[in-house]
Amino acid sequence: MRSYGFAAWIVLALALPSAFARADGYPDVYGRTRDGWNIDFDQGPYIRLWKGDDLAHAQVFEDEPCAFQGIEVLAHPHKDANGAFVCAASGTSPLAGTVYEIRPVGHSECERGDPAERLTCVAGCGRGSRAPRVLERGYWEC
Repeated sequence: MRSYGFAAWIVLALALPSAFARADGYPDVYGRTRDGWNIDFDQGPYIRLWKGDDLAHAQVFEDEPCAFQGIEVLAHPHKDANGAFVCAASGTSPLAGTVYEIRPVGHSECERGDPAERLTCVAGCGRGSRAPRVLERGYWEC
Protein backbone atom coordinates (compact mmCIF):
# COMPACT_ATOMS: atom_id res chain seq x y z
CA MET A 1 0.00 0.00 0.00
CA ARG A 2 1.33 3.42 -0.97
CA SER A 3 1.59 6.33 1.45
CA TYR A 4 0.24 9.67 0.30
CA GLY A 5 1.31 11.55 3.43
CA PHE A 6 4.12 13.47 1.74
CA ALA A 7 1.95 14.44 -1.23
CA ALA A 8 -0.81 15.61 1.11
CA TRP A 9 1.73 17.73 3.01
CA ILE A 10 2.86 19.41 -0.24
CA VAL A 11 -0.74 20.14 -1.27
CA LEU A 12 -1.47 21.59 2.17
CA ALA A 13 1.67 23.73 2.11
CA LEU A 14 0.77 25.14 -1.31
CA ALA A 15 -2.83 25.76 -0.33
CA LEU A 16 -1.97 27.64 2.88
CA PRO A 17 1.20 29.64 2.21
CA SER A 18 0.48 32.24 4.90
CA ALA A 19 0.41 29.55 7.57
CA PHE A 20 3.95 28.58 6.66
CA ALA A 21 5.20 32.02 5.69
CA ARG A 22 7.79 32.23 8.42
CA ALA A 23 8.48 28.57 9.13
CA ASP A 24 12.14 29.46 9.69
CA GLY A 25 11.21 30.86 13.11
CA TYR A 26 11.53 34.54 12.27
CA PRO A 27 8.62 36.92 12.77
CA ASP A 28 6.73 38.38 9.86
CA VAL A 29 7.52 42.02 10.72
CA TYR A 30 10.22 43.29 13.04
CA GLY A 31 11.82 46.51 14.18
CA ARG A 32 12.79 48.66 17.14
CA THR A 33 10.57 51.08 19.05
CA ARG A 34 11.64 54.67 19.49
CA ASP A 35 12.71 53.96 23.07
CA GLY A 36 14.96 51.06 21.98
CA TRP A 37 12.78 47.99 22.55
CA ASN A 38 12.66 45.18 19.99
CA ILE A 39 9.23 44.54 18.52
CA ASP A 40 7.87 41.92 16.17
CA PHE A 41 4.54 40.86 14.72
CA ASP A 42 3.75 37.32 13.73
CA GLN A 43 0.63 36.02 12.02
CA GLY A 44 -0.51 34.55 15.37
CA PRO A 45 -1.64 37.33 15.57
CA TYR A 46 0.54 38.50 18.39
CA ILE A 47 3.14 41.17 18.99
CA ARG A 48 6.20 40.67 21.19
CA LEU A 49 8.10 43.48 22.88
CA TRP A 50 11.43 42.96 24.66
CA LYS A 51 14.62 44.76 25.68
CA GLY A 52 18.06 43.67 24.47
CA ASP A 53 18.46 39.89 24.14
CA ASP A 54 15.94 39.03 26.88
CA LEU A 55 13.31 37.36 24.67
CA ALA A 56 12.44 34.98 27.53
CA HIS A 57 10.81 37.91 29.35
CA ALA A 58 9.09 39.44 26.33
CA GLN A 59 5.79 41.21 26.80
CA VAL A 60 3.27 39.50 24.49
CA PHE A 61 0.20 41.25 23.10
CA GLU A 62 -2.24 38.49 22.08
CA ASP A 63 -4.81 38.89 19.29
CA GLU A 64 -3.54 42.32 18.34
CA PRO A 65 -5.74 43.81 15.58
CA CYS A 66 -3.04 44.18 12.89
CA ALA A 67 -3.33 43.02 9.29
CA PHE A 68 -1.76 43.28 5.85
CA GLN A 69 -4.01 45.14 3.40
CA GLY A 70 -3.98 46.47 -0.15
CA ILE A 71 -2.70 49.90 -1.18
CA GLU A 72 -6.27 51.22 -1.35
CA VAL A 73 -6.09 52.03 2.38
CA LEU A 74 -3.20 54.46 1.79
CA ALA A 75 -4.08 58.11 1.19
CA HIS A 76 -1.09 58.82 -1.07
CA PRO A 77 0.73 55.58 -1.91
CA HIS A 78 4.23 55.70 -3.36
CA LYS A 79 4.51 54.32 -6.90
CA ASP A 80 6.44 51.29 -5.57
CA ALA A 81 4.00 50.56 -2.75
CA ASN A 82 2.63 47.04 -2.78
CA GLY A 83 0.41 47.10 0.28
CA ALA A 84 -0.14 48.37 3.78
CA PHE A 85 0.23 47.05 7.31
CA VAL A 86 -2.50 48.47 9.56
CA CYS A 87 -2.94 48.14 13.32
CA ALA A 88 -6.28 49.26 14.76
CA ALA A 89 -6.30 51.92 17.46
CA SER A 90 -8.18 49.49 19.72
CA GLY A 91 -4.97 47.48 20.25
CA THR A 92 -2.75 47.78 23.30
CA SER A 93 0.73 47.38 21.80
CA PRO A 94 3.02 50.22 20.64
CA LEU A 95 1.79 49.50 17.08
CA ALA A 96 -1.84 50.35 17.94
CA GLY A 97 -3.25 53.03 15.63
CA THR A 98 -0.47 52.85 13.05
CA VAL A 99 -0.45 52.51 9.28
CA TYR A 100 2.68 51.43 7.38
CA GLU A 101 3.29 51.55 3.64
CA ILE A 102 4.99 48.39 2.32
CA ARG A 103 7.67 48.75 -0.35
CA PRO A 104 10.24 46.30 -1.71
CA VAL A 105 13.88 46.67 -0.70
CA GLY A 106 16.18 47.09 -3.70
CA HIS A 107 19.31 44.93 -3.99
CA SER A 108 18.20 42.71 -1.15
CA GLU A 109 19.44 39.14 -0.75
CA CYS A 110 17.72 36.51 1.35
CA GLU A 111 20.93 34.55 1.95
CA ARG A 112 22.54 37.62 3.57
CA GLY A 113 19.54 38.05 5.86
CA ASP A 114 18.42 41.26 4.15
CA PRO A 115 14.76 42.25 4.52
CA ALA A 116 12.51 41.68 1.51
CA GLU A 117 10.30 44.67 2.26
CA ARG A 118 10.50 47.88 4.25
CA LEU A 119 7.42 49.22 6.02
CA THR A 120 7.45 53.00 6.50
CA CYS A 121 5.02 54.58 8.93
CA VAL A 122 2.58 56.97 7.27
CA ALA A 123 0.16 57.44 10.20
CA GLY A 124 0.19 57.00 13.96
CA CYS A 125 3.93 57.33 14.55
CA GLY A 126 4.02 60.97 15.49
CA ARG A 127 5.19 62.74 18.59
CA GLY A 128 4.60 60.76 21.76
CA SER A 129 4.27 57.41 19.97
CA ARG A 130 6.59 54.47 20.73
CA ALA A 131 5.86 52.96 17.31
CA PRO A 132 8.88 52.53 15.04
CA ARG A 133 9.07 54.78 11.99
CA VAL A 134 10.36 51.80 9.97
CA LEU A 135 9.70 48.06 10.21
CA GLU A 136 11.15 45.29 8.06
CA ARG A 137 9.61 42.15 6.65
CA GLY A 138 11.71 39.08 5.91
CA TYR A 139 11.63 36.74 2.94
CA TRP A 140 9.12 33.94 2.78
CA GLU A 141 11.96 31.51 2.15
CA CYS A 142 15.45 31.51 0.62
